[in-house]
Amino acid sequence: MSKIFKKISKGFNNLSQKLGDALQNEETVQNEETVQDAPLDEKQEQNVEADEPQQKEEPTSREPDPIKKEAAKEPVPPKEEPKMLDDKESLLRNVVSTLAKRVEFKNAMNGKKLVVWLDCDRLTFSAYDTDSYRQQMLSTLLNEKGFEFEQVAFSLGKPALELHATKIGDNDLEYLQVIEEEKVPEQVSCKAVISVFGEAGSLAQDKYILSSEDMKEKMITCYNIGAGKFPKIPTGYRENHIAIDDNPDSPMVEKNKFVSRMHAHIGFSDKFGFYFQVEKDGTRLLGKRTRIFRGEEKIECENPEVKIPLQDGDLIELGKAVVLRYKQLKEE
Repeated sequence: MSKIFKKISKGFNNLSQKLGDALQNEETVQNEETVQDAPLDEKQEQNVEADEPQQKEEPTSREPDPIKKEAAKEPVPPKEEPKMLDDKESLLRNVVSTLAKRVEFKNAMNGKKLVVWLDCDRLTFSAYDTDSYRQQMLSTLLNEKGFEFEQVAFSLGKPALELHATKIGDNDLEYLQVIEEEKVPEQVSCKAVISVFGEAGSLAQDKYILSSEDMKEKMITCYNIGAGKFPKIPTGYRENHIAIDDNPDSPMVEKNKFVSRMHAHIGFSDKFGFYFQVEKDGTRLLGKRTRIFRGEEKIECENPEVKIPLQDGDLIELGKAVVLRYKQLKEE
C-alpha cells in the first residue's frame, strides 16, 4: 500500500515540475514577442540607456587656478600719505601772502576779525591756538602789510561753503576769513514817571519812577502793573511795582475795581527803551480792556506777545476807567 502511495506522489511531483516549466517557457516567449513588437524609438531608447555610460560627478570644490586667482585681484592703489599742516612760520608767511593777493582784503582792517581755520586733530590745533602765536600774527600783518586787525582767532575743522573762506596754500587744510566784528550796542539809560491822568482812578502812591539802571541793579525784568501791591494769585503772591489802589474805602474804588491783579507790565529794551505789554488777564478774552491813546491814535492791546514801545505823553487805559500817564524824564 505504501509503495502505491509513493508512486502516486512521485508522479504528481513530476507533473507539477513539467507544468511549471511549461508556464515559464510561455512567459519567456511572450516577453520576446513584446520586445519584438515594441516601437523602434522605444528600442533605441532602451539601447541608448543601456549603452550610455554614466557621467561621473565632478567634485564641488576645486583648488582655483593660481594664475586666474592672481588675475582676478583688483589692483591696489598706492597708499596716500596724510597731508600735514604747514609749520607755524610757513603758515604765517602763507597768511600774509594770501591777504596781500586778495583785493577785497586790502581795505582797512580796523575793527575786523581774522579767522584761521585748521583742519587737523585737536592736539595739533592746540599747538597753534596760543596767545603768543595769535599776537605774532597780528604784529606781522601790521608791520609788513599795514593790516590792523582787531583780533586773530583760530577755528578747528574745515569751514562750510556758505562762509566763503579762502584757502591758504595747497594742502586743503588751512583757510582764512575776514569778518566784521559785531559791535555790542551801547546800553541806553532811560527814566520815566507813571502817574494817574486827572481823576481817572488812583494808585497806591502818588507816582512811580521807572529807571533802566535801577532795573539792572535790582535785576528786575519788568515793572508789573495790577490791582494791589502784593495780590494773591493762583501760583502764590505777585508784586505789582505799579499798584492800583485796591483799598475798599478808597473814593476811587468803583473805577479801580475793573483792573486785574495781573493786568500788564512795562519792560525795557536797549533797542527802543520802555515798552508796554498787556497780560492775559488784561485782555477782552477775560472781560478786561486795555488801550493806549497816543494823540488821536488808539492802540488796542489784545495780544500778550506784542511789545508796544512807549512814547512820551502816552495814556494807558486799564479796565473801564483807570488811565495812567507815561512821561519820559530827561537825563541829568
